[in-house]
Amino acid sequence: MSIKKLITTIYKIPRSLAGPGNRKTLKILSNFCNNRIKVKSFKSNTKFNNWKIPQEWIVKKGIILDKNKNKIIDYNRNNLELVVNSESFKGYISKKKLIKKIFTLKESPNAIPYVTKYYSKNFWGVCMKYKDFQKLEDTKYFVEIDTKKKNGKMNYGEYFIKGKSRLEIVFSTYICHPQMANNELSGPVVMALLINKIEKFLIKNKELNFSYRFLFLPETIGSIAYISSNFRKLKKYVHAGYIITCVGTKSKFKLVLSPKGNSISDIIAKQTLTKKLNKNWETRSFLERGSDERQWCSPKVNLPFSSICRSKYGEYKEYHTSLDNLNFISIQGIKESQNLYFEIFKNFEESKFYFSNSIGEPKLDIYGLYPKISTLKTRKKIRNLMNIIAFCDGKNNEYSIAEKSKLKINYVKKILKNLTDKGILREQKRQYD
Repeated sequence: MSIKKLITTIYKIPRSLAGPGNRKTLKILSNFCNNRIKVKSFKSNTKFNNWKIPQEWIVKKGIILDKNKNKIIDYNRNNLELVVNSESFKGYISKKKLIKKIFTLKESPNAIPYVTKYYSKNFWGVCMKYKDFQKLEDTKYFVEIDTKKKNGKMNYGEYFIKGKSRLEIVFSTYICHPQMANNELSGPVVMALLINKIEKFLIKNKELNFSYRFLFLPETIGSIAYISSNFRKLKKYVHAGYIITCVGTKSKFKLVLSPKGNSISDIIAKQTLTKKLNKNWETRSFLERGSDERQWCSPKVNLPFSSICRSKYGEYKEYHTSLDNLNFISIQGIKESQNLYFEIFKNFEESKFYFSNSIGEPKLDIYGLYPKISTLKTRKKIRNLMNIIAFCDGKNNEYSIAEKSKLKINYVKKILKNLTDKGILREQKRQYD
């Protein structure tokens, strides 16, 4: 299946937090990846902290007819025309009452807005273009919304590649938004392409240095449920992670940093972006976050997650509207995004991370590394040595250590090998592994 065929196939599948559309989407994505993605689930009404897994929301029909029986609202025409999680309603309604149920965007009159009422009860609503809203006549309208909520499953997809190290690099995306291209489909499509490309890489290289986990989750509640269910394992083994979202256009890449801005994921992303694009990319602080980095970087979880977007959520006028359609994204943009994330993967595979075994500075003389006579030359050598050790906290690879120490990379690699051989440093594994 081509990239274009994959996108057009899953574009109109109705999705929400839970329901058959999510399962269908995951199945198609898994087929695209040679059935590597395993479809898993959480049961409806299962509680995670203050959150609860929702019921499945199934739409059988969603229309509103005018007096001439023309469809002014049709869920099958565009899933955004029905507010997500709407209850059933059937009957005639006046314009005065109907307009209280309609959501529009006056500032974007040709766009249908995306509106959700995930946790509301006894509510129904519809969305339409403001220009069509203005044309509504003062008459009665026939509404037929036929939806069903049932206890079932909230599905997600997962694929895991075991490497030499138990330390994991996690890539996560979401599969819960209906009929939007950049904000929804670009993430899952890029990640499916990334999985296939890494699998091809694995055929030639046989084994990877790190382990890799790929997650297709309903946004927010999916991540909260997954993290809560796997908390200890994630805290122990996640080395770095990325949220793949809004990567379907040809706009500049934007790196959304982790809270402190200097995590492993930040460092590797900056290195990769600079290597591939020089200075032709931008950064956004954690204050400008908007996807599941909110959960992975939350205070108690506190894992090193970043995100690289293109047309970033909240920054383009088509965001969360019907204008975020197949014409808004490009195959070239998707391929470029896949290639960038693959370069991040390769950077991890080619990198070595070091952890100091000492509480405080190591006593270098017992290793034969401290000179018996102190001179300007030897003091400089020791200072370089201690500077290298100072950055061996597991967050920095050789290139980052060299940059921070202001030393040449080949010299740093030589010193790191010597320190590791003598047991002063440990490579890659955390000290509690």
